[in-house]
Amino acid sequence: GASASQVVFVDPLACEASSCCANFVQQEGSPASAVNSALNASGSWYFVYQGKEAAVQDVVPSEMLLQSVPALLRGYCMTWKQTGDAQGTATAESQLKEDSSKTCATGTAFRMSSEGAKHYEDFWLGPQPLASASRIRLTMTTGQLLKATVLVPKLPMREENTYFSEIWFDACDEVASPFES
Repeated sequence: GASASQVVFVDPLACEASSCCANFVQQEGSPASAVNSALNASGSWYFVYQGKEAAVQDVVPSEMLLQSVPALLRGYCMTWKQTGDAQGTATAESQLKEDSSKTCATGTAFRMSSEGAKHYEDFWLGPQPLASASRIRLTMTTGQLLKATVLVPKLPMREENTYFSEIWFDACDEVASPFES
């Protein structure tokens, strides 16, 4: 059977068909073996959209952040609907789902120590969770596919909650949301 650390690469034809993937994956550059060994090192990988790195960096102490590399989230779609309660508090219900479309968003993959990952998840997924975790597969600049986790926001739609702004939903602009009327 396949080992857990087996290196898997993006389908070159599928990548060429997607301009964002074709522009992101660099065939030349850093030797794949150096990147592979780093990507297979111990630790847990988490993805954040470009411009939202503070969601990790402001929460996880720097000594628990083992590595950060550019990454691409492809083929997933964020859907959401807004609901209100009796007190008039609007809450967004978000869901990340795999989608066959050509959606993609660039960002950063952070490799965290087990202590760092616990710190990060405790903050965002604690007793009153601000997000829910989704398992995803990222594309690296080498074309390697990396299993990671992304936190999908569950924040009330209020002014002060800007950590996970509309960038979370930008990747799905061209995909009709099932929640839209």
